Parts: sequence; structure tokens; C-alpha cells
Amino acid sequence: PLHRWMKEMDSYLAEFLHWEGRCGSHVCAGCGEEARFRCVSCCNGMSACQSCIVEAHRTMPFHGVEEWTGDYYRRTLLKNLGLKVQLGHPTGEACPLPHPSGRQVVVIDIKGIHQVDVVYCGCHCAPDFYIQMLRCQWFPGSVEFPRTAMTFATLRHFQLLSFMSKASAYEYYHTLERLTDNTGVYRPPNLYQVFLRIVREWRHIRMLKRHGRGNDPSGSSGTQVGDCVVHCLACPRPGVNIDPNRAEEDEWLDVLFVSDDANFRMKRLNVSSPLRDPCLNKGFSYFVEEEAFARHLARHEESMPEEANTCNNHDAIKLATMRGGKGMATSGIGGVVCARHEFRRASSVVDLKKGEQYVYMDYGVLKTLMSETPKSVVISYDIGCQWHKNLWKRIDRYGPELTPALRPDNVVVLVPKFHLPAHIAECQEEFSFNLETKVGTTDGEAPERGWAASNLMASSTKEMGPGSCHDTLDDHWGDANWRKCISIATVLLRKIQETVPRRKEYVVTLETFSETVGETAAGAECLKKWTEAVEAWERRRSSDVVVPNPYVPTLVALTLAAVRLQLAQDGTDQTWGVSSGIRIAASKMIIDGVHTEQLQLDLERDNKVLGPHSTDLQRAKVLERAANLRRRVESWMDVQRVYVPEIVGIRDQIDREAGGDCMVAWNMDLLMPSTLLEKKMLTCDSRLLKYEWEVRRAQAAEALAGVQRKIILETHVANHREAYGHGQRQGSKSHVLLADCRRDKIWLMATYNRAREALFRLAVPLDLLKGLSRLYPRLSQDDATSGETRRQLPWIWIQSGAVESMSTEGLQDALRIEWCRARACAHRWSEECLLLHEEMKRVIRSHDHNIAIWTNRAEPGGARAYALRQAAIRREMRDFCLKSWRHVDEWLAIGQANGED
Repeated sequence: PLHRWMKEMDSYLAEFLHWEGRCGSHVCAGCGEEARFRCVSCCNGMSACQSCIVEAHRTMPFHGVEEWTGDYYRRTLLKNLGLKVQLGHPTGEACPLPHPSGRQVVVIDIKGIHQVDVVYCGCHCAPDFYIQMLRCQWFPGSVEFPRTAMTFATLRHFQLLSFMSKASAYEYYHTLERLTDNTGVYRPPNLYQVFLRIVREWRHIRMLKRHGRGNDPSGSSGTQVGDCVVHCLACPRPGVNIDPNRAEEDEWLDVLFVSDDANFRMKRLNVSSPLRDPCLNKGFSYFVEEEAFARHLARHEESMPEEANTCNNHDAIKLATMRGGKGMATSGIGGVVCARHEFRRASSVVDLKKGEQYVYMDYGVLKTLMSETPKSVVISYDIGCQWHKNLWKRIDRYGPELTPALRPDNVVVLVPKFHLPAHIAECQEEFSFNLETKVGTTDGEAPERGWAASNLMASSTKEMGPGSCHDTLDDHWGDANWRKCISIATVLLRKIQETVPRRKEYVVTLETFSETVGETAAGAECLKKWTEAVEAWERRRSSDVVVPNPYVPTLVALTLAAVRLQLAQDGTDQTWGVSSGIRIAASKMIIDGVHTEQLQLDLERDNKVLGPHSTDLQRAKVLERAANLRRRVESWMDVQRVYVPEIVGIRDQIDREAGGDCMVAWNMDLLMPSTLLEKKMLTCDSRLLKYEWEVRRAQAAEALAGVQRKIILETHVANHREAYGHGQRQGSKSHVLLADCRRDKIWLMATYNRAREALFRLAVPLDLLKGLSRLYPRLSQDDATSGETRRQLPWIWIQSGAVESMSTEGLQDALRIEWCRARACAHRWSEECLLLHEEMKRVIRSHDHNIAIWTNRAEPGGARAYALRQAAIRREMRDFCLKSWRHVDEWLAIGQANGED
């Protein structure tokens, strides 16, 4: 189409110029007079005389009109042509007793800022002027003698535009100014402050209307804390959507999952005050009620004892008492969302003044759990391992106003999956979503995804007063929750379509693994012991007995986590690079570089797997991962420049040699210190070489241990197939398990060999080459076999303590961990299917509940019509969910049957 259009550009240009002239008839079609005026807003560009064009625009006072001067058209106003807008009467009906104080009003419309002559109704019992404006769908700028107004259409347009694009009020208003006059000669009156005030009032009134306050006899004054919230349809709410006949063993399906987190981008300057800029919502929505929160801080902020940190030195803990900086009223916000659907929770957001202190974060969590909370709750928090320790002691100090109706043993605190690797090994085992029972595949990272959208408003809300900031964010979060409501049918359907095949895959893997291990009496006994051990560990929260973790190897080996801890505790590089504004230590840079290198290889492997028959979704996922990886690589390179300044010139040279072509993310060379040595580009600081040496040693050890485990598993599966795997069903299951095992083994072998090559390059400048060949032989396919099948044991089984791994204890240790993890995966995906199915049922119950509420709110007049319309909307949403999910029960039954047959 573009090439075809390019051939007609001159025609388009001629038509644009044709419109500038006096086109069409020069005679008014209505009366035969000279048509000196035309409307540029009407779709046909009507031309008419003065009286006819005024008559035609009685109901369209904001159209743009131009007057023919004899040579060209110039802008004029309908007001100047004699148009007067009658308020208080139906269209076309003149008021018999117009009010003598008719006046000029400036109205902000979506087409610009207009000056309009208004005639108010002066009849007996005529409503106030501002009411007359509201009934004309103009929002008055003041209550008494309004001189300014804004049309409902403009307010709706700006509100929705700000939701979707995060456009600021400043940008929108000045766009309207330029639409009115783009020459700077006829600038309209400056109504920016009026615009801001009207927008706030509009947001608040619409919020009250949408939550039924206009249908309540007590009106806005009867609104209580949390009344104006768009609730999650799928989360359990007692008395709303929980099955009253739930069996005791299925009560875990009604657990509430919430996530707590802080956001330090949403800071606010110290401008205005609550007195000059009061909050209209007063805790009705997502921010807590400020006066109660202030009393809480006054009682407890200074008196709370400092708590010892037993985990890594997390920023959230380290910076907990740090203020936002000079001139800042708040350093950020803390908030709670539902962890599975990302809905902002009622009365859950607090302003932070001194970082992520518990006294602040506690208030948001406990306040939102005070209402409509089921018996059990799972709380996800990135520093949950520390936060939960004295939580109930702090609750006792806070008193009954912050004590939810929950028992301590019914509250489980976990750490989000992405944040968990930054914790010590003990926390990674105790607070893992992957290992915790009855949580499905919840990742706990919901707040991070929500903050990404909120951060787009940070530049606007930063400059606002306290009331404006809270009201604006409440409005945006309400819309975000509503958008999740209208998309929840599609979202849950997509999730369950993805989950059912995954459940089948992991359940089959576990069954095949169990059959393989349990083929002998000794193996069956092992399975029994492992099952008892893992079930006892899963019950640890309801018992005071210390239970050993079956996921932890009993044989101590060198790991990346251990090296990372050792380097962090060393502390010699903690101040290196601080002068450049980089807070990432050099050792952390090396660790991140090795991890990013692994991600590149993972993505390259997955991209190669895509064949000519791959789906659009599969290709899109690879492209999305590539985009995320590119951003990660570029961020890592920014840190690398601080510690290796010469790298800038080297990268410039590489880019010139590449001809400026953009590399795919997995081919972007990180130029680790070992790579720079290999290419003889430069010699890095010896500290960087030592850091990479330690990290590569751990990488090699972990990869080698992984190869050992995969060989053990591969051997057992192969032996089981040889003995028992006759038949299509058994052969297919074992074939899939063997293929997965061999693919993982090859990847681990490649990881080991890459680490080995890097060690050899680093050994020369570090003078560690002696004996390296004996310690790190090259791993070949012949080596990656079970020692039991060969007369002479390959070196892999006698290297770095591997001889002990071949003992009965070592063999069982490796198999136990693999089996426990396979069991955990199968259980999590099975739980996810059940949770999603129950969430769908809760969505239907929530819609039914909302339909009943709006139907009961129906009263005579407009309030009745609005209530019935809202009930109809909920009914349509419910029916759409039922239609979208009509095959879900069948899918679940078929998937479960396939997994069992």
C-alpha cells in the first residue's frame, strides 16, 4: 500500500491545498445567502451563511468555524457569530425566563479550549448553575458562579488515555492549547490549574459512582475504608466466592496468595501539604488511610527494636533506615498485590519515608489482611526470610487494630523465585515456592510486574502534592485491576491450556523415574524412605521437630553459591568502583558475567531447536527472551567498563570490523577476562583474573556433578527399559525420559569444557598451570558413561570426590535429589491445574455475587438504571467466562487420564 500511495502523493497534496480554498457552492443551501462561513469539524465541511451555521451548531458549540475573507479562510468563533448555549432546558427549547447573569464561559473540550456565551435557566425551581452545567455534561470548574468547565467527553478521553499511555495532565492540556491556536497569537486563557482540579474531582466522582456510592442512601459520606476497590475475581473471599461445602482436605484450594514489595522509584518531592492538597479518597481504595497510618508511625516507628540479619546483606535491609534524600517527602511506596493475578489489594499501599522499614511494610500487609481474608495465607516477600521471624511479636505490639484473624501456623512466608538465588543456601531451601507444597507454580514476583507499569507515572506523581499523588495512583490502580477483570477469562484459559500438558509431562517423568528406581526390592525400599523423608519435610511447619531436607546433598561439593558467599565475605572488592557510581562489586560482575554466558548458550540451544514447523508463539517467546537477554548483556557491559576501561576501545574496534551489523543476543561477546587473555587483547587486573578463576572452578565442579547425576539416571532408565520396557507405552515413556536426560547431560558436558578452557587461560598469568591437566581433563562422550559398564572407571568417577559418589550412599544421594525434584515438579504442576480450576469457579461465583449486589442497589430514577446496567455488564462477563471455559473440565479429565494410562 505504501508504494501505491507514493505514486499518488501529488494528488493528496493537491487535495490538501484544494481544501484551503473556497471549494463547493458559494451559496448557503438553507437560505440562498452567500456562504461565507464553513465548519472544519463537520465531516462534510459545510458552508453556510452566518445565521444558518449558528442554527446548525446549537448542539455543537465546540466546532471550529472559519470565515472567508475574500482571499483565504481565517479562524473565528461561534460565539462571535451569535451562538448562545441555553442550559437548563432540552435542546431547541428557549427559556421563558433566562437568568440575567448570563455570561461567557471558557470550556475545555477535546477539540480545544473554547469561549462560549451561556444562558442559564431562571425559571422557578431551576437548579443551581453548576447543576445546569452538569446536566449538559459539562463539569464546572467551581460550585458558585462557574466561569470555566470541561466536557465529560474530554474528561473520559484524558482519563482513559492516561491509563493506557501514562500521558501527563501537562502534556494533554498543552496539546489542547495547541489545537486551539498553534500560532501563539490567539492563545486561550491559561486554565491548567483548573484542568488539574477538575480532573481530580472527576476521578473521585467516577470512583464513587462505579462502586455504588450513589446508590447508597448514605452517599459519599458513608464510604468506608476499602469500599472503592476493584477486587480480584479469582482470589478467595469469605462470603463471596468460597465454596461453603469445601471438604477439609481440599481447604488448601482456598489459600490466599499475596506479595509484598517496595518501590523506590515512586518517590515524591516535598511539595504542598495534606492541608493544602487533601486526599479525596481517604483510604477508600488502595492507599491506606493517612491519619490512622500517621498514628501508627507515631506510636511505633521509633520504639521498634532493630532486628539482626541472618541472611545476605540485602539492600532492602541495609537501606531500611535511609531517607529518600534532600527535598523528598517520601522515598518510595510499599504495596501488596495478590500473588497469582497481580490485583492491587485494598488498603495495602503505604508511603515510605525511611526506606523499607518493617513498621511501614507491616502496616500495608496487616491492614489488607484485616478484611475478607480466608483461613490460610501465603505471603511472598523478597526479604521474607528475615521479615517473618518476629512478625507475630510485632503484631502483639501493634495491638488489635492490626491483628488479622489468622493463626501463625496458617501463615506461610516465602521468597519470590527470581529473588531467591540472592539468599543463603538455607533460605533457598526453606522459602522456595518450588519446594513448598500446595502453592502450584506461583512465582511470587507479581509486584515487580505491577511496578513496571506504575513506574511510568513516576515522573508525574513525583511533582504532585500528597493528595493529588494518592488520588491519581488510586485511579490508575483501579483501572489496572479492572483491565485484569475483563481479561481474566482469557488469562486463566491460556494458563490452563499451558498447564495441562506440563502436568502430563512432569507426572509421566516422575512415574517413569519411580518405576526405574523401584525395579528391585532395594530400590522400592529406597523409594519408600525417600517418600517418607520428603513428606516429613513438607510437614515441618506444623511440627517443632527439626527434619532433614531431602533436597540437600549429603556430600559436600564446591558450588557457585559457596564461591559467591566466600567472595562476598572476603569484602576486598566492595569499594572498588564506587567512585564511578557503580555499586556492583567486581566479584559480582564476574559471577553475573558467567551466568549471562550460560543464558546466552541456553537461548542459542533453544533457537536451534526451532524447526521450520515451529509455531508463531514458540518463535515469539525466543525473540522476547533474546530482547531481555540483550538488555541484560548491555547492562553488564556498562558495569564491565568501570573495571576494565580499555574495553571501550576494544568493543569499538569489534563493531567496526562487524560493519555495524547488530549481533543476535547469544552471539554478543562478553569479553570475560579469560577471553581477553585468549585473544591477547589486554591483561586485566589480577583481581578480576582471580575472581573468574574461583567462579570457573565452581562452575566446572557443578557441571561435573550434574553430569554424574545424569549418567546415574540414564543408566538406571536404560537398564529398566532393557528389562521391563517392552511395549509401546513403557517404551515411549522411557524414550522421552532418556532423551531429556541425554540432552541435559550434553549441555552440562559443554558447560564443564568451557569452564575448563577458561581455567587453562587464566592459569598462565596466575601461575597455577602446574597439575591443572590432571585436575581438569577434557570431558569427552566416552568419559560420560557409567563406570559400571566399563572395566576401567572413567576419570569422571574418580575426580574430585567422585569415588565417594559411586558408593551406595553417593548413588542414593544423587538419585534421591533427582527423584525429589522430579516429584516436586510433578506435584507443583498438578496443584496448578487444581488451583486454576478452582479459580475459574471463584470467578463465576464473584460475578454472581456482583450481579446480586448491583441488582439490590437498583432504585427509581437514574440510580436504578445505572445499577441494572452494571448488573447486566457483570452478567455478560460471567457468561463470557462460562463460554470460554466450557471445555476446561474435559481437558483436565483427558490430561489426567493420559498421565495415568
